[in-house]
Amino acid sequence: MWSDPIGGSGNDYDLFVLDSTGTSVTNSSTNFQNGNQDPYEMCTGHASNQVVVVKASGAARFLHVQLLANSAGRFSIPTAGGIRGHPAAKSVFAVSATNVGNSYPNAFTGGTNNPVEFFAADGPGASSTIRTAR
Repeated sequence: MWSDPIGGSGNDYDLFVLDSTGTSVTNSSTNFQNGNQDPYEMCTGHASNQVVVVKASGAARFLHVQLLANSAGRFSIPTAGGIRGHPAAKSVFAVSATNVGNSYPNAFTGGTNNPVEFFAADGPGASSTIRTAR
């Protein structure tokens, strides 16, 4: 996803999944965005694959790339992550999952004491939010 309105993206980005060597495209999502589409691309891959986002046309936007994966799927260079969509709206709160064994019987403190589980919406290394350079 990138920072354009739902149903109104005039900036076209494409998503490519490469093999582990980065020499062959194994999957891609190249939906066209010309002003009436969602700012969204999605495809599948494997833990050893490389992910590439290409700006096909339009302005530079902040990108949110997320893995929907098990513990084997993680970005090698993740950012701290972030939320998007409904949980990011004003006056809304979001929840995530953490292992109760990391805090019980003590109070939940968050942060590194209670890391987010890999299967949560923004688990460790599961997302990367970047600003495109051009």
